[in-house]
Amino acid sequence: MPVDRYRWASEFARRYVGLGRAWQEAQQDGDRGAVVGHMLTALRLRALAPSTEQERRIRSCQDLDVLEGWGLRLFEIETVDDLFV
Repeated sequence: MPVDRYRWASEFARRYVGLGRAWQEAQQDGDRGAVVGHMLTALRLRALAPSTEQERRIRSCQDLDVLEGWGLRLFEIETVDDLFV
């Protein structure tokens, strides 16, 4: 069964699949603001609240390629500092 048609059973899975779809749509649309918003939401869902300086750095990034790189690491990091490595 294709993943896009699968009915995810757990709330956890539905939340992360939905976030991933929203992230992908924002990237495809080139909507930097939406990408940043989804990134900050994903960090908070993982209980990784960025500091004021870290949030400023994320919000001020204008390069979609950099944001995409951070987004790819988003679910592998243990601290927000790891995002910027």
